[in-house]
Amino acid sequence: MGKVVRIVRWMLPFAAALAVSAQEATAGAIETGRYVATKLGQRSVVDINNAGRVIGHHTPTNDNAVPLAPRGFVYDAYGPNAGDLRDIEPLTPIEDRPAGYPFPPARSMPRDLNEAGDFVGDGAGDVEVFPAYGGRHVRGFVDRGGEVEGLVGPHGPRYSSQATGINDAGDVVGFYDLPEHGEYLPHRRGFVVRDGRMHELGTLGGPSSVAADVNNRGQVVGDSTTDSGSGRVFLTTADPGAPLIELGTLGGEHSRAVKLNDRGQVIGTSTISGGPIPESHAFLYDEGQMTDLGILGGRDWATPFSEAFDLNELGQVVGQSTIDRGPEWEGLYLPGTGAFLYEDGELIDLNDLVDLGPGWLLTSAKGINDWGAIVAEGVSLDREFSSFLLTPKGHALPIAPQVPEPATLAVLAAGLALWAASRRRGRRR
Repeated sequence: MGKVVRIVRWMLPFAAALAVSAQEATAGAIETGRYVATKLGQRSVVDINNAGRVIGHHTPTNDNAVPLAPRGFVYDAYGPNAGDLRDIEPLTPIEDRPAGYPFPPARSMPRDLNEAGDFVGDGAGDVEVFPAYGGRHVRGFVDRGGEVEGLVGPHGPRYSSQATGINDAGDVVGFYDLPEHGEYLPHRRGFVVRDGRMHELGTLGGPSSVAADVNNRGQVVGDSTTDSGSGRVFLTTADPGAPLIELGTLGGEHSRAVKLNDRGQVIGTSTISGGPIPESHAFLYDEGQMTDLGILGGRDWATPFSEAFDLNELGQVVGQSTIDRGPEWEGLYLPGTGAFLYEDGELIDLNDLVDLGPGWLLTSAKGINDWGAIVAEGVSLDREFSSFLLTPKGHALPIAPQVPEPATLAVLAAGLALWAASRRRGRRR
């Protein structure tokens, strides 16, 4: 898809907001603050694309209420298929688990999706090569319109693989285990699949590398061990033999990549100092500069931290950070984190921008699309868990993206300008 079409696709929601009157909020939605919050139930979320498709996972139970292996799901939050929900079938059926194996290998875990709704992840590998000692063995997969393809590294199905990123052209990145083994884990090597061919990425001098994401320009981000044993973020391309460019750290020894957008902005986490348990912060890397996003609070923690999970084409970043919880949360064994939004150089507690109702706290934001919709997770004082869709107020839920006629571009541009102006006014309040 051309760049103009990609830009038009993420502008469409704003034009739809001008042309369509505000729809009634989904049942259970709360309309206080900057966002409308809609409960998605007891499912962990991973990402959301511009068409409103959400991926995530949940833990099913058997007839005796015994938890089984995690199962991925796909949910259409809005658009013509709004409300559609389906489980992602595991690569190994549950009834085929090895005899005497205590936990079924029937797991499926989505990791990333593109604008076509195709997604990648990992699931249980073949039963005949499943390790007898535990169950680390998983196999990466890519789902294109319901057609699932398992990804096997050059050393065969006995060695685990994981797919972590996919772009709109269908390029896939991830990593696979190597026969060589480290002190605790096998060495790994990042890979790229382009036009059906898999090629291996190099390293920054150490034994392992991992590819985390690929954008529509063919840029690949990941992390690798160095010859000194530290881990560093790298940027490269999807072309075979492309060099790995180290992006550095926030002052500590280690950094890890998570995502990048089409502007080449990279997010991840980095240690900010040394020591046996170093403090780590989320970062945004842009035009040669790695910016520390800081933390929301939680200095009473032994090791306060922040972690970035996703960013959009506007450079907005979402994730989680330690926070200073109110006294009503003391004594409860619940996550001590809060969901954050980073924009315009400011780290913002998402709980200040939305009202989930009494006794609820957003603990983590997992995905954000180009019109600002966020998927997040939260807990209540009653120890209830739920994921949420946060929709920016004042904008109708958009129709599924379409390619507009050329005459429509002026309307889209006007819609985007009005949205940007309203966003600036909202930030000044």
